[in-house]
Amino acid sequence: MSNFSPHGSLSAAIMAESTEMQTAENNQIVLSHRELQILELLAQGRNQQQVAAMIYVSPHTVNFHVRNILHKLTARNITAAVAYAIVLKLIKVATPALSRSRKADINIPSLARPASG
Repeated sequence: MSNFSPHGSLSAAIMAESTEMQTAENNQIVLSHRELQILELLAQGRNQQQVAAMIYVSPHTVNFHVRNILHKLTARNITAAVAYAIVLKLIKVATPALSRSRKADINIPSLARPASG
């Protein structure tokens, strides 16, 4: 007698995976939970080696997911994939807030030409 049931662990695993898929509104782009996790870490400025260490997989596995991400987003590189994912609201990235004192430290050159004398 088989222990397989239609509501057993296999179907539960399939259901869990399908609920982890994210779809961009009005688009057919679907990234898995792992792909989104990797893309968010890359968006934070981490490289593939760092991502692999953080999520306890091999760099080869991260590279596999990155290739899938690039294919699904039709992006040429990770930077383009991150930008596209942000625009599509597939991922969120925190933007660091600058304090008033930090804003004053940023030197933005003036567009005005210096007076000639």
